[in-house]
Amino acid sequence: MKENFQVDIEFNSSSMIYEFENLRERLVHYLREKLNNHIFELNPLVSEGSTENFIKTKDDVFREMIAQNPDLLKLRKELGLDYNS
Repeated sequence: MKENFQVDIEFNSSSMIYEFENLRERLVHYLREKLNNHIFELNPLVSEGSTENFIKTKDDVFREMIAQNPDLLKLRKELGLDYNS
């Protein structure tokens, strides 16, 4: 906790901050009531160096699946399947 009841919360990505912002008002309202402190505030921050890409393309997912089971590539070729459709 910082000065004037400011609390910094670190997130791994800006997309997580966006999700937090959707719930922030309800959370702050609840905490203000429970703590009996009406100047309490939450400040979201992106932690440096720990950002990770959570969005994967179909190609990324398929490559990970092939790494776990190489037979999938052979099966895809034999059946003429296209994972993009």
